[in-house]
Amino acid sequence: MSERYRKILESGDLLIVLTPPTEPFAPWQDKEESETKTDPGAAKQAAEETEETGEKSSAEDTKAIPPEYTFLVSSHILRHASRLFEKDLDPDGPWKQPEVQPDGLRHKHLEGFDPQALSHVLNLIHFRTTQVPDNLEMEMLAKVAVIVDYFQCHEAMRFAVQSWIKEPNTNTVINELEFGRPLMLWLLIASVFKVQPILKRAITILVEEGTGPFDDLGLPISQDVISVIDTSREAIITQLLNGIYQFKNNLSDVVFCGSISSPRRAVP
Repeated sequence: MSERYRKILESGDLLIVLTPPTEPFAPWQDKEESETKTDPGAAKQAAEETEETGEKSSAEDTKAIPPEYTFLVSSHILRHASRLFEKDLDPDGPWKQPEVQPDGLRHKHLEGFDPQALSHVLNLIHFRTTQVPDNLEMEMLAKVAVIVDYFQCHEAMRFAVQSWIKEPNTNTVINELEFGRPLMLWLLIASVFKVQPILKRAITILVEEGTGPFDDLGLPISQDVISVIDTSREAIITQLLNGIYQFKNNLSDVVFCGSISSPRRAVP
């Protein structure tokens, strides 16, 4: 059996066809890269250095099509576990249903998700818990969170999440969090899976250390979380500005009072 074909349920009636991502997951732009992009001279030099190799590979890149992955699943189980599929696969709903293909199955096309992360989510939805690791690294957790957020299948993940993010691990994550790409991944994980201690700490760091507009790295960070970050940053900035204005006013009063009380010299 091909590694790109995964039989989640033997008696499945739906084939999920996944086109995997072609771009890096949540790329982080560091300071040096940012300076290169904002410096016209550096950007021009970088463009000249890559122009020749870019021309050679551009034709090949446009032809490169990532291989598809397929997953045999139950539409009935998906409808009960996922709000997305509850609407999308409802035979009585307003959405057009996938037609039965020559292989006797209906096909549902997805794109942009990590194949292994999708396999974990589908196995858990179909109660195949033994097919899913007891522990997942941060990177895979974030990729799973992206799919869970899209599928809206949080309840089906509840017990697995309790295994993946135990309280001792939560404390370790909180103590090690600092501004950077891992912080953004944990912000996503904590917001999707409702891990409040990590979420609060991540938001605090972003509010205190973030500069410039909030960059979600292409991750599905909820608007509620973004609003909390933006509102908190605006409140701090307003407080700082008010302090500066108050200091300026106090300084002006001191100078003004000093000028009044200073003795005038007699004109000879």
